[in-house]
Amino acid sequence: MTCFVDTDQKPYCSCVDECFPEEDEEYYVCDTSNVTHHSECEFYRIKCVDETMGDVELDYFGRCEEQKACMEDEMEEYPFRMRDWFSKIMKQMAEWDEEDGGLTDPEKEIEKEAEKDRAPYMRPAYWKFQKLDIDPVDGYLNFRELVELRAPLQHLEHCTKPFLERCDADNDGLIHVEEWADCLLLE
Repeated sequence: MTCFVDTDQKPYCSCVDECFPEEDEEYYVCDTSNVTHHSECEFYRIKCVDETMGDVELDYFGRCEEQKACMEDEMEEYPFRMRDWFSKIMKQMAEWDEEDGGLTDPEKEIEKEAEKDRAPYMRPAYWKFQKLDIDPVDGYLNFRELVELRAPLQHLEHCTKPFLERCDADNDGLIHVEEWADCLLLE
């Protein structure tokens, strides 16, 4: 969807007319109704023009396929992999310039302090929660906010979606920061 302001200073939006398909299938999009779209642009274009797609969301990147079941032992080790991954991502991003997608100076300080902590995964895990909590900033993660985390991982880590669903302990469709901490086994 593209939005504009008309000559009377009133906003209006229109759907994108055409999208180019991605050549690499890893950039295809599987939506929550298990339909494969040939690009993220195409998914959002169809969602814009088709009113029946209102509740359909981007599920993960890649062609839709049967997801392997996540076994209980995999689910038990998943929080450790996830929080280690957050630490590694934060450490890597601390080396980049902010204008290249790196951390801000205050975030770099958080990363430095995390390395000194008894549990160095704690600060990066809370940092990631804060980075995801954007629409609205309310101390909860909704399905849409989790797309940034879930969509690129699900194809590689089949336990991602069930893990995040389990994080929503009270089944209200939101993950509160306390549920996030419990789910990632933060002390």
